[in-house]
Amino acid sequence: MKNSAGHCQFPTGPDAVCGTAIQPRTGPGRPASYCADPNHTPLRAHRAVKRFAKEAEQAEAGGEAAELARARAIIAAAERARHGAEREAHAARRERDAALALRDLAAEDAADARDAAAEAVSRMRHDCDREIAAVAAVADAEIARVQTAHTLGNRGVRRIA
Repeated sequence: MKNSAGHCQFPTGPDAVCGTAIQPRTGPGRPASYCADPNHTPLRAHRAVKRFAKEAEQAEAGGEAAELARARAIIAAAERARHGAEREAHAARRERDAALALRDLAAEDAADARDAAAEAVSRMRHDCDREIAAVAAVADAEIARVQTAHTLGNRGVRRIA
């Protein structure tokens, strides 16, 4: 903005004035504020100032609306991201629960297999002990027979022909 002394002060924009050099007054009174342009009058200057203020207010409101629209878009994107994250978390919880259920089933199967193996080993031991006892009884009987035969053999066992 130019110096007001000797230059036209008619507003041409929000922060601008005409700035044309003004012819100095020759008589008494207040110096002129506007140049020789017939459109640069105090009433038109007042209206121009009001118009520029209104335009600035509308531009600011438009800027605020644009900011509001941007903020709403950011909020909507954040909401979509939050919903997506919630869906992923829910899916992860379902997968975790399924894995835990499978782990529990595998543990039950392992316990059943361990119990079945222990039972089979116990049955095998029992069968083995029974067979050993039977073989030992046969061996004991054979030993007793051989000892009896040996003892009787020294006394002269009679033979029946």
